[in-house]
Amino acid sequence: MREKAAGRLAAAIPVVLALLLAGWGVVGCDGGSGAGSNGSSSGAPGGGASGGSVIEGAERVLRIPMSTDGPNSLDPVRGSTVYENRAASMVYETLLDYEYLIRPPRLRPLLLQEMPKVSADGLTYSFKLKKGVRFQDDPCFPNGKGRELKTDDVFYSWKRMADNDNQPKSWWLLKNTIEGFDDYRDTQNKAAAFDYAVPVKGFQKLSDQEFKVVLSESVHRFVWTLSMFQTAIVPREAVEHYGERFGRHPVGTGPFTMAEKDWTPQGMTFKK
Repeated sequence: MREKAAGRLAAAIPVVLALLLAGWGVVGCDGGSGAGSNGSSSGAPGGGASGGSVIEGAERVLRIPMSTDGPNSLDPVRGSTVYENRAASMVYETLLDYEYLIRPPRLRPLLLQEMPKVSADGLTYSFKLKKGVRFQDDPCFPNGKGRELKTDDVFYSWKRMADNDNQPKSWWLLKNTIEGFDDYRDTQNKAAAFDYAVPVKGFQKLSDQEFKVVLSESVHRFVWTLSMFQTAIVPREAVEHYGERFGRHPVGTGPFTMAEKDWTPQGMTFKK
């Protein structure tokens, strides 16, 4: 589906991105189904771009010079830069996305069946996940087959933003927002081990596809936060299987995958 420090280099780095044409103008692989990718994302239609050679049936590559050392991690909770956003958004997806061609911009469902329903007092948001959305095939899953996205994945991914051991740069997005979440964060970070099984009052699971989030106060920005890549949904199996390598071995529901070997000092190569 779509988009949304070490030392500085003296010169621009040519970053190699084998990507499908996305909203930020990057060209990628052809439209065939890729090995190892089992995501439900439709992606954007492929096409040419200035500086990239287009050959029918072949992988298309666009080299983009960037005056930076590029992304430092593809773990969403550790991301904070535009480069991490662009790279992570190729592999991961959020609950909501932008209607980029509408002015003013508005939100649309991405991993959801429909826009969340909001209670009259603005405190309770009701969500329905799209059925059939699957994580990409990866060795972290039994038999290497990606499984279906569930409510527990949403709560787990957001709880990771509260775990200081993850070195999150994104807690501010949900701070003082969800009922009981701040207390949960404080308690778990003081404990001997961070317990993801402990419930958060504002996280209410109704089924594997439906859940509610209760806010501590009516905060309109909350729904916009759900389109930011730091709130993207990740599978617990991948986080636990790869450990510190997870930031270089992303596993999500998006249209592209990236193997660890394809992230080199010269660039990153994503495949579909």
